[in-house]
Amino acid sequence: MTNPLLKALRRDATPAEFALWSRLRAKQLGGLKFRRQAPMGRYVLDFYCHEARLAIELDGVTHIEPGIDDARDAYLAEREIKVMRFWNNEVMGNLDGVLIVIHNEALTRTYPPPGPTATILPNRRLHLQHGPIDCILQAWGSESQIAAAYRQAATAHPTKLPP
Repeated sequence: MTNPLLKALRRDATPAEFALWSRLRAKQLGGLKFRRQAPMGRYVLDFYCHEARLAIELDGVTHIEPGIDDARDAYLAEREIKVMRFWNNEVMGNLDGVLIVIHNEALTRTYPPPGPTATILPNRRLHLQHGPIDCILQAWGSESQIAAAYRQAATAHPTKLPP
């Protein structure tokens, strides 16, 4: 049975949450499974990827006060969950850039990587395992710089040897 609070949070999502969820759902980002409004102890995470132990939090005007999320972040850090925070206006103004940053972080936290590294196609679209992400070339530079960033993220995985 669904928690009524979680149901209300999903129904009353901000435009930024809705926009990000439309690109994270159904394993669209490199084959990673994200959950929306995921309960974690006494907290509710905006988005959570268990495979990468990665929480994505979107902050608006309620998070301007410093230290408001310190207890929550400490609780998640104890459980080795990395929290990435983005402002709502960042998501609305540069959704593709936010997705690239999330994907890069997820690559460094999963083993084996959830999918192949990105492939840059001539039409300047960045194709991941389960869908395209438009590149913001003004923010990221040339296609070779983007591809190099993905290669670096893909090789950053520690090698796990059997005991």
